[in-house]
Order: sequence, then structure tokens, then C-alpha cells
Amino acid sequence: MLCQLIYNIITTGFYFVIVLAFESSQRGPNFIMEPSTRIEFSNSSGGWIDCSASGNPPPTLDWLAVDGNTVADVPGIRRVLRNGTLVLLPFPADAYRQDIHSTVYKCMASNSVGRIISREVHVRAVVTQGYKVSVEVLAATRGCTAILQCIVDRSVRDLVRVVSWVQEPGFYIYPSLQGDGKFHVLTSGELLVHNIEYNDQFPSYRCRTRHKLTRQVEVSSPANVRISENRGMVSPVIIDHTATVHVA
Repeated sequence: MLCQLIYNIITTGFYFVIVLAFESSQRGPNFIMEPSTRIEFSNSSGGWIDCSASGNPPPTLDWLAVDGNTVADVPGIRRVLRNGTLVLLPFPADAYRQDIHSTVYKCMASNSVGRIISREVHVRAVVTQGYKVSVEVLAATRGCTAILQCIVDRSVRDLVRVVSWVQEPGFYIYPSLQGDGKFHVLTSGELLVHNIEYNDQFPSYRCRTRHKLTRQVEVSSPANVRISENRGMVSPVIIDHTATVHVA
């Protein structure tokens, strides 16, 4: 009887230790890679959102739609991989769906201990389309500064940036903070031609742009600097502004 009691105590104690050790090793989910807050992609390239998490037991990864329901595969449009990546496949323009391609997703990691939900991921798919670029010239008087503005279609303006200007036949002028004395391309894309003289009216200028998603490059038709003979008072024009100010 004593031997049996000792055996039971030892067995029970050993089992108790095992249970405590097992329970203490359990951990709730923790994001290893939490998705970013925004993703933009073109329909010709597709896009994906990565999400990974650790925990014990290993957590299950799911994606939630804007209504809180779990995201499912849509053949040819959307896939949820086993590793937690949400893949938005390339698609033709007529297959665009706002509830898939212009919406909000969240990643959820869950196990027996608990669950966590990521921040919102705002998704925007852009259907590839051509766009036009033109140049608008603000005339200036001799000795002053002429301004050439690159005008992009409004529908893609936030996705296109000016990468350079070309003084024909092949002199490239790139955006910079200070310019080189005669020419200055602002970070906002305008070309400044300083201290203009009559001979500055003869070279043509073209604006070169690039779509940030498709990498498509479009070049404007040529334009020329104009010298105004009006030497009277001219109203001021804002040629550079800062959209965002960061305070340390």
C-alpha cells in the first residue's frame, strides 16, 4: 500500500510538473511581420500583402474584409496562401471589383491562447491606362525667371512624377534642391529658367514623367520659353510649396 501511495504521488507530481511546463510554454500570437498601412499596384502587375506571426501553438493566419468576415479565395482574382500572404492577382480591366481592389484588409493571427488583429491595410489597384503630358509656359520679362510646368492628366496625377526635363536635342535637367545656376527643376516638377535672354526662346523643352506603379514613361510635346515685353507690374505667382511639414 505504501509503495502504491509513493508511486501515485511520484506519478501525480511528475504529471503536474509536465502540465505546468506545458502551460508555461504556451504563448499568444505576436506579429513577426505586420502588414503596412497602404499598398498600391497596377492591374497588370498584381500585388501581395505579407503577414506572419509567432506563438505556441503556432497561430493560424486569416485575412478579414472591411465587414469583419474572413477573406476567401476568388478564382483568378485573389488567393490566400498557407504562409499568410494575401495575393491580389493581375487582372483585366473588366474584372475590377471595388470590394477586392479598393478596400481595407486586416490580418488576424489566432491560437488557443488568444488572437491579435493587425492595423488596417488600405488597398488600391490602378487599371493601367495611357496618359497625356503637356507643358504650360509662364512667360517672363528679359532678365527674370521663366517657369515651365508639366501638366499631367488629373486621373493619374497622384501616381505620376516628373523625372527630368530635356532641352533639345539632348541636354537632361534633373530635379535638385539648388539647381545649377541657369536651370532648376523643383521637386514638384516645374522647370525654372533663370535670367532669360532672347536666345533662350529658341531651344525646345520636353517634360519626362514616370508612372510609379507601371513604370510607364511619357514625354510631352516640345515647348519654348516666351519673353514678355510687358515691363509693368506683374502679380506674384507661387512656384514652389511644401505640402507636408515635419517638426522634430
